[in-house]
Parts: sequence; C-alpha cells; structure tokens
Amino acid sequence: MKMQFYLATFTLAALMITGAPARSADPEAARRMHDTLQTIHARKLLLADPQLGPLNLGVSVRNRVAMLWGPVPSLDLSRRAEQRLRGMFELVEVQNRLFVPEDQ
Repeated sequence: MKMQFYLATFTLAALMITGAPARSADPEAARRMHDTLQTIHARKLLLADPQLGPLNLGVSVRNRVAMLWGPVPSLDLSRRAEQRLRGMFELVEVQNRLFVPEDQ
C-alpha cells in the first residue's frame, strides 16, 4: 500500500514539475488534479495516524467531498478516520462508508 502511495505521489510531482496540468485550459483537468492532490493529502493523514495507518482504508476526494470506505475493526476507528478528514481545510463534506464486519 505504501509503495502505491509513493508511486502516485512521485507521478503527481513529476506532472507538476513539468507543468502539464498548469498549461491546460481545461477546467475539468484542473479540478481532477486538485481532487487527486486532496486525495493524496487525505491518505497521508490516515497513514500518519498510528491506529489508522495499518488499516486498508479507502479514501477519495471529488469536488471537495471526501469518501471513506472499507472495513474497520471498531466504530471508534471509523469515527477517528472521519474526524481526521474533517480537519482538512478545503473539504465541505466527509461521507463515511466504513463498516465493522459482522464476524468481529
């Protein structure tokens, strides 16, 4: 998981250095880039948390709305993940689709 994160971060950094998205007059491309950068920021927040980092949580951002999904061991960790993302300045909403599997 961390290798995928670092690869995505490296790819975005390379795109930003070359200026490819900045040269685009396409507002949709700029929005997608912004969403991707916000998704990376959200993933970094979750990975930095000692209790949430080891979990395989899904997160994405689209139009300033974050979506969390996947299994968690407890409702407390679900709330913790949501609260971490609510601290992100530019988000207007966090949709929490995390769930505790029935067999736990």
